[in-house]
Amino acid sequence: MTTNSRRPRIGRPKRIVSFAEYAAHHYAQRRSIAQRFALVYGTPLLCAGLGALLRLLADGEYRSAALVLAALVACEVIAYAFNGKALKSRLAIEDSSILPYQAGLSITLSGPVREAWDRARAVLSQGRRGTALLYQADAPPGHTHDGMCLARWSVVTLSVKADGAFRNVMMVGHDLLHQADLALLRVVLARGARRAILSGWWAIGYLLLNVFGYFAVGVLAPASPREAITLAIVVRVAFLAHAWGIELASDKAAIVAHGDHIADLVDIQARCARCRRAEPWWRRVVSALLAPQPIVPPAWLRIWHGHRVRRAASPT
Repeated sequence: MTTNSRRPRIGRPKRIVSFAEYAAHHYAQRRSIAQRFALVYGTPLLCAGLGALLRLLADGEYRSAALVLAALVACEVIAYAFNGKALKSRLAIEDSSILPYQAGLSITLSGPVREAWDRARAVLSQGRRGTALLYQADAPPGHTHDGMCLARWSVVTLSVKADGAFRNVMMVGHDLLHQADLALLRVVLARGARRAILSGWWAIGYLLLNVFGYFAVGVLAPASPREAITLAIVVRVAFLAHAWGIELASDKAAIVAHGDHIADLVDIQARCARCRRAEPWWRRVVSALLAPQPIVPPAWLRIWHGHRVRRAASPT
């Protein structure tokens, strides 16, 4: 029987699971439509609502404040209905399951793929606190369709505390590890490592703009709605510019290290369109709502930026 040496905490205890189960849960959660919707719309609207609520209470408009509070509670109930299962899941990694999984996965990888991962792991471990771990991700249960699956061609990074230390988990799609061209795999792994290193700056920008920025919008809205709308547009544009800058910086690091294969990466993502069409209709509707505010730069901009980086890095 395996044991876990974590100190007990007050509150609902975490369920101890294997490394593979923990990574699979978070891979599905990171790619969930509910989390992406909360990232783009949910948190900004909640912060704006809280700001407006405090402003109305300060101005003594208690009836309007009650309506805003009711709207906030309704939004939270809807969010919990869509994402309640993920919120209830409190998981912790069984420390003894990490090394066996890493050893078993390493055996299934070819020599060049292991070499590409070792290089990306060294970069990730050097740029962030803690060692790096690899997880081979797959499509969630019940998600089946013909053609390429985006879940099997994606990379997601996650920072966790396991075995008494921080670990950086790079979750790489199965087909990306076993079917992708080696040059493309090197670029994708290098890009994922750099994106993880820059995640702290991404979080700072998100906190300043999507949290405090929209809180200021809410405070301004009751007295000056026109100025509040203008500030909301400015804050949103600034956040998208910040997010695009992080993504393009990650592309640049991968291109400088391994060459320009961004066009191939963009082509794979386009060929996975059938994967999106296999989603339920309501997920496709939410995806359509997210399309006008893409956190990742458009394909043409990434390809153009990649060509410029390659020309700048090439010897004259």
